Amino acid sequence: MRSLDELAERLQELRIWSGLSYRALHREVVRGRRDRRIAETPAFDTVHRCLQPGRKRVDTELVVDVAAALLGNRDLAAPWRQACQTVAQATMGSTLVAVTDTIPVEEIDFVGRETELATILAAAGDPGCVVAIVGMGGMGKTRLAVHSAHRLAGPDQRVGVTLFVDLRGYDSERPPADPGAVLNGFLRLLGVPADRLALLDVDARQALFRERLAGRTAVLVLDNASSGEQVLPLLAARDSCRVIVTSRHTLKGVHATEIQLDAFDPGDAAEALRRAASPVAVDGNSAEVRTIVELVGGHPLAISLVGARVRATPGWTLADHAVRLAEARRAGRLDAGVDVALGLSYDRLGSTTKRMLRLMALHPGQDLDRYAAAALLGSSLAVTEVALRELVDASLIRRSELARFSLHDLVRIFATHRSHDEEAASARRAAMTRLLNFHDAVTTQAAPLVSPQVTFVVPDPPGVSDSPAPEIRDRSAAQGWLDSEWRNLVTAALVLGVTAQPQHVVRLSAHLQRHLEVGGHLPEAEALHTAAAAIAQGAPRAQALTAMATVCFPLGRHRAAEKHLREALAIYRRWDNTQGECKTLNNLGLVHQQTGDHKEARRHFEAALRLAPNALLKSFPLANLAKLSARLGQHDQALAFARRALAEAKTIDDPTRVAQGLFTVGDQLRLMGRLEEASAALGQSLALARESHFPYCEAFALNALGLIRLELGEPRAAETLQIEALDVAREFGISAVETVILTALGSTLEHLGRPEEALVHYEAALKLASANGDHHQQGLAEDGIRKTGAAHRSGVGHTRPSPST
Repeated sequence: MRSLDELAERLQELRIWSGLSYRALHREVVRGRRDRRIAETPAFDTVHRCLQPGRKRVDTELVVDVAAALLGNRDLAAPWRQACQTVAQATMGSTLVAVTDTIPVEEIDFVGRETELATILAAAGDPGCVVAIVGMGGMGKTRLAVHSAHRLAGPDQRVGVTLFVDLRGYDSERPPADPGAVLNGFLRLLGVPADRLALLDVDARQALFRERLAGRTAVLVLDNASSGEQVLPLLAARDSCRVIVTSRHTLKGVHATEIQLDAFDPGDAAEALRRAASPVAVDGNSAEVRTIVELVGGHPLAISLVGARVRATPGWTLADHAVRLAEARRAGRLDAGVDVALGLSYDRLGSTTKRMLRLMALHPGQDLDRYAAAALLGSSLAVTEVALRELVDASLIRRSELARFSLHDLVRIFATHRSHDEEAASARRAAMTRLLNFHDAVTTQAAPLVSPQVTFVVPDPPGVSDSPAPEIRDRSAAQGWLDSEWRNLVTAALVLGVTAQPQHVVRLSAHLQRHLEVGGHLPEAEALHTAAAAIAQGAPRAQALTAMATVCFPLGRHRAAEKHLREALAIYRRWDNTQGECKTLNNLGLVHQQTGDHKEARRHFEAALRLAPNALLKSFPLANLAKLSARLGQHDQALAFARRALAEAKTIDDPTRVAQGLFTVGDQLRLMGRLEEASAALGQSLALARESHFPYCEAFALNALGLIRLELGEPRAAETLQIEALDVAREFGISAVETVILTALGSTLEHLGRPEEALVHYEAALKLASANGDHHQQGLAEDGIRKTGAAHRSGVGHTRPSPST
């Protein structure tokens, strides 16, 4: 099974075979859960939908329960859990997409294609054009698209927006990119918070994409498309947007100026060979060059590879190369001489370099650095760098400006075949194990530096890695490594780790939790944490469930969050894990506070406080009790809680907790009208938040300082601070903070006599609050809309709004 629809189809076949009706199936599932003393039982509709197509996600435990009921034996249902994981991996692969807001660096040896380039530039004169460059693999479609995009973008890509994505339409190892994931990436680059995007389907993302590009000049390159269906959702449909698509086939349904890219004509082929062979001097008019061009059919990739081989073999004449090509031609496997050229380039490599290429083809990510390459090879950095340099020189791999290496898809096909033909299965498994152990070792080192306040509950022992690793001594280096590698880490864990090293998935879930949250990578976080929860036992499973709940918070899925937290709480209590129990109670309090059940929220916060064994775990519920008390108008009590939280935070070697404690105290002083004291505390909070790279607290502190300026009669200063706060919240995708700031900024705009703008901000706050299930902020936004809307319609003067929003 490779999709959720196939999973549902197989379950339906199993139901028909069993003879059970839907009602009987539901009764058996409920009976099975009760026999196992599981309190939560699914509704009939939930079981029925499990067997229907069109699902976006499935509950793995429910699938196993359904299969067990249909088979009459729970042991026989075990493979269905693995099937769910397989489907999740296949689905996740399509959503892991790298997009950029710059066109790739252009290769300096671009040759020919004058007619095609002129056609593209002429078509680009028509606003809203789409150009499709179509041709077989290795024809230089991407090179032409990149060259054209640079021409359209102008010097230094000064056009308003540039976007580039490899859609992986013909990748041998990875599924085609999901259009929804691509839109997600594009919109993130255009400033849309990730948690807001997670609530939108493909149609809504497309509409938002078009809205964001409205009135802006843009150049989009959609490389390596598999079909028109993959491309259509990505077309901006704006007069100012130029789109260049490359594909191996005509894109049905896409209205585009199509350019069929064929092999070089003899003159361009000879010039391309001459440039590719430089600095070796080649006479482009010689008979040998004409023979070589004919043998490879004028195929651009093959010519590039032959040129690289000419550079690498100065003792060979062009006649020697022509003879060798002719002899090898009959063994071809890829299009138009490409396999011949690849084979000849490959055969010229040393054994270590050949093995490097074979193992790189097995890497599940989009690219890798020299350290990951060394882990695959199982060798030193020096040996690895020599092999990588030889592969680059042979034009078999590409090196980016950031010293990351990737394979052309045709080279990946070739190298994958060679890997399975020449590399023992045990050797391939060993390489993957070394890669996972390398990921494990470096992540274990980096994660605590990025999140020093987090206690990681992970299975022991971690993978042992003897591979060379980057030097990570401080938070900045750790953050940089995680920023570069998180996508590869998640992909490798889900594709390789679930079966090869399950405990690696559990450890990675714990270590990457905060990084994925802060980065707004919610779909990837959910997939990783879900896989970890299915594998882990004991406290690590509880931690994975808690991580799943934190993904649910910004998506407004409070019922799901509560379910995960209650299961985690039961595990922590069974294992007598006081720290875990304390954190989970605090999080359950947040769920109730978010849904407006203040009594239950207080009960959970107080229970967490009673259990808290250390200052860090005391500071969380104390700060939350302060906010809850302030929300209920109990300001003296709120200030007392806030000061206690700050006192506990100051005993912790973590500036982010101190910054948060100072904010809680300062904001409460503001609400009580003690503005001078509030400004001092909030100023200290802001400075610490910036110093410790804590955007959540930075945005809150800026907004609170803005409200103080408003109270002091300085609305323009207030607006400036709140806009800065809004920028921070949006940059880091913190929608809960964005909602608060939008409401506060609406109040400031009212005071400035700009009711129309205020109404826009209140409505945006209401939309976010409703999506997040934040009843308190929803009520404040609705109050602002009623007040501003009524005043605007009646044309009456505006009274000064309360800055205590």
